[in-house]
Amino acid sequence: MRSLRVLFVVALLVVGIGAVLVALGVLPPSSTAATGQYITAAAARRDVTQSVVASGSVTASTVYDLRFGSASQPAGSTAASSSNTTATSPTWPVTSVAVKVGDVVTAAEVLAVADPTNARLQLAIAQANLAAAQARLTADRNAPTADTKAAARDALRQAQLQLNQAQQSYGNTLNQNAIALSQARAALTSAKARLAADKKAGAPAQTISADNTSVDTLSEDIEKCCLSCSRFAHQSR
Repeated sequence: MRSLRVLFVVALLVVGIGAVLVALGVLPPSSTAATGQYITAAAARRDVTQSVVASGSVTASTVYDLRFGSASQPAGSTAASSSNTTATSPTWPVTSVAVKVGDVVTAAEVLAVADPTNARLQLAIAQANLAAAQARLTADRNAPTADTKAAARDALRQAQLQLNQAQQSYGNTLNQNAIALSQARAALTSAKARLAADKKAGAPAQTISADNTSVDTLSEDIEKCCLSCSRFAHQSR
């Protein structure tokens, strides 16, 4: 009986020590936990495309009203309306137009050439007014009074201002004609070079004919421009 008690006590001790070791993690538990499963895939690069589709018409952001003798103003603006209603400069008829609607132009490019007849007339009138004012001033000096002197000085200043404006208008016309003539000559030189190159390359007869027409047209334009400049210079003397 005593040996059985000893064995029972030893068995209890072994079971207790085993439970302690399992609790402390020294010994694994009797049943293993189920392991998790993972789904994997190979990494790869892909193109991501994002597109936008729109429709509509393209128009110019700003449209300018062009007038000879005054600065251009955006169409429909308050400044343009005021300039149209209060402008005192004479009308300048256009004799030739170098561009058409839709052409792309650059700064300082000649768009059209104006007839300087009205500008010359205004210059002549201003010169006549100046001469009359000077004559009145000379006459008033012979029998001067405070009122006549003041009136004569005012008339002289006004006539001088008109003369300055007319001279500026006259100079602008000369510059425009000179620029137009220079551009026409450059275009003729280019057309002649194109004609020579086409002939050398054996271009079709239709192309050669078109080149000849272009050269003839530009030559006529230059002759007209030279004639207009000559008449303007002669009449302004």
